[in-house]
Amino acid sequence: MKTISIEQLAHTQRAFFETHRTQEISYRIKQLKTLKALITRNEDRIISAIQNDLGKPTLDAYFSAIHLCSTEIDYALANVQHWTKKQYVKTPLSLWPMRSAVQAQPYGTTLIISTWNYPFNLNVLPLIGAITAGNCAVLKPSHRARHSQELLADLINNQFDSRYIYVASGGPDVADALIAQQWDSIFLTGSPAFAKKVLQHAAEYTTPVSLELGGKSPCIVDTTASIDLAAKKIVWGKFLNAGQNCISPDYLLVHKDIKDPLIRAMKKYIHLFFGDDPQNSLAYSRIIDRQHLERLESFLRNATIIHGGTIDKDDNYLAPTLLEVASLEHPIMHEEIFGPLLPIVSFSHIDEALALYRRNPQPLALYLFSHDKTLQNRVQTETASGAFGINELVLQVCSHYLPFGGIGRSGMGRYHGKASFDTFSNQRACIESRWPELPFRYPNYPKTQAFFKKLLGWLR
Repeated sequence: MKTISIEQLAHTQRAFFETHRTQEISYRIKQLKTLKALITRNEDRIISAIQNDLGKPTLDAYFSAIHLCSTEIDYALANVQHWTKKQYVKTPLSLWPMRSAVQAQPYGTTLIISTWNYPFNLNVLPLIGAITAGNCAVLKPSHRARHSQELLADLINNQFDSRYIYVASGGPDVADALIAQQWDSIFLTGSPAFAKKVLQHAAEYTTPVSLELGGKSPCIVDTTASIDLAAKKIVWGKFLNAGQNCISPDYLLVHKDIKDPLIRAMKKYIHLFFGDDPQNSLAYSRIIDRQHLERLESFLRNATIIHGGTIDKDDNYLAPTLLEVASLEHPIMHEEIFGPLLPIVSFSHIDEALALYRRNPQPLALYLFSHDKTLQNRVQTETASGAFGINELVLQVCSHYLPFGGIGRSGMGRYHGKASFDTFSNQRACIESRWPELPFRYPNYPKTQAFFKKLLGWLR
């Protein structure tokens, strides 16, 4: 496996793209099949790397990495022929007999930067979109998920031509050097702070950027909800991957009349899912590193622990934790938690819950547990988020039929399925002239211009 300098990457990939090989549909299909075969052959190594980074349960690692990526490739293979065809659209009568079409064309060289909480699929899923759209790609995995970064570099750099796809390993200095280069498209999954740096560099070349960020995704539970089912789903969705999910419920807004029974039900399911001691459970993950664990520990200050709270720094372990805060100004109510801490806030009326929701920027997801159709419609109408779940959560990320992404501070752009293809494609407007030619467009024809003006007025 050869190492390539950062300065070479954009140049060599641009030169390769200009050979037009990546735009051939047969070439895209071959590369997608090669990628799927690579994943299939190395399932055990992929799962092992993820477990070494995050202590993730085997089934979770398999589903999030192997299954999601493989089915995404299958979906792309089944549709790439159709997606890449010129799509003819209607033409206004006033422009007859011209024909109009939209042609998806690749941007060219793409940079994909990812974070550490799902260190395999957050690299591979956007890569699938880049390949399907006909681009070259450089991947920069997170250095914090060291084992996954090393495995991705080993697998991809030994399988693909570096002029086409390459994994750049290293820390923040490598990421900084990469974003300083000229790219035709940038895709980032990461923090708002780093997103600002990416946007500043991208502005120099007016490079299109897709940002998958995060935020505080609330979960509202009203009196009409099924308490037991809501508790079961919330506990699963919150403590999956030890809460290190950008779309897990970040805090609960619970009607005061059902707060206590909901807490009792959540405690029951924490015990059922993870046993008496979650640290010994094969179903519970670990925090990525000591630095992140200490950040989460700081949130426990001036908070009332209802359940959990146990920390083992030598094991990067933090128990599934339910808590209350004395003040809504507590940092945990304004910063994205990204860990197994679930603050619970009660409300008396939905207006109060919506006011609490509006205290933070628009989130990546908003969840509502309620069987009141009127309330469901109101919350959906009066809020904005990247995704909205009614009596369900988190699973929107698993469907390649649904676009995934944020809004405002939680990100911009979409991917998964067709949305990935669109994100890595320029939607090129095409017009085709056909006989006969209309004379109305040209100057110095007063009579025909007058006729054309009347015709347009009549058409309106």
